[in-house]
Amino acid sequence: MMLERPYYSKMAVIPFTAIILLYFTWIVAFERGGQGYMIWNVMLAAIPFYASILLYRSQDRMKASRSSLFSKVYIGGLSVIWFLFYPNAPYVVTDMIHIQSEKFIIKNPDYVPYMDQPRFLFNSDMALWSNFYTIAIGVFIAIILSFVSMYVLQQLLAKVWNRQLSWLLVAFMQLLSGFAIYLGRFIRWNSWDLITAPSNLWTILTRDLHLESIQFAILCGTVHMIIYVMLYLLINRLAVAR
Repeated sequence: MMLERPYYSKMAVIPFTAIILLYFTWIVAFERGGQGYMIWNVMLAAIPFYASILLYRSQDRMKASRSSLFSKVYIGGLSVIWFLFYPNAPYVVTDMIHIQSEKFIIKNPDYVPYMDQPRFLFNSDMALWSNFYTIAIGVFIAIILSFVSMYVLQQLLAKVWNRQLSWLLVAFMQLLSGFAIYLGRFIRWNSWDLITAPSNLWTILTRDLHLESIQFAILCGTVHMIIYVMLYLLINRLAVAR
């Protein structure tokens, strides 16, 4: 179901921007656990979100048979930005590895076999749990940004061309994002490397495209595709209920 344009301009942009800024403020003001990287990662995840909103608001220019050169450059530039930075949104999910490294469960020093004391205890350090929720909230924000960004582009593509092609875009981008996550997490590549160092694209194709990276891409792509379909069904069911 196609949602109206005011939905994207008012019901999405303003609240999401406020939530992102509140999240950044929380990290800067209260966090002392080294979560500054979450600000950078969520900022990158927000880029395709805003690019998709601008593209959706520019759909009248897309329909025009004789659009100006400026309009073509504007729409093409936004499309490139969205394509390059979209993988940054699902990438944030992998920041959960920083939670795994924390010591949330500790051995009980008073443990005695066959007595009432448990073998392990949950760490009650509030700073530790604050770090946990800081990362978790950032991941949740990135998932929502990823969904909205892709949903807006899918709706736009379905309107301009057809729904089948829009679903092909979704599936392709989830698999491509899975491979991009591999490059970012293991090889430490960035989205802008395709612009600042385009010659390295050959290195990606010849060195980094192998069984391990393909398996990782399929795993990540499948998981994010499932998340997307679940949220897609939910948002469309809610839209129909209205």
